[in-house]
Amino acid sequence: MNESKYKATLIKDFGNIPPTKCRPGPLNQVFMNLLINAAHAIAQHGEIRLKTWQDNGSINITISDTRCGIPEGVQKRIF
Repeated sequence: MNESKYKATLIKDFGNIPPTKCRPGPLNQVFMNLLINAAHAIAQHGEIRLKTWQDNGSINITISDTRCGIPEGVQKRIF
């Protein structure tokens, strides 16, 4: 992620979430892959936003960026 700091500003909005049992290694890998992919897709300089919050007993996480997005045809194959 080091090379990405020159292409993107990371904006963190971490809400108050409780300690959670999880497998931190695999989660770390997923988040790093998402952040690296977002940075690679930004042509010049952009923003990557991370937000966490709790709602009705669930922990929510969003990662968004200012890139052009995934073409609709590709989205259908991913989701």
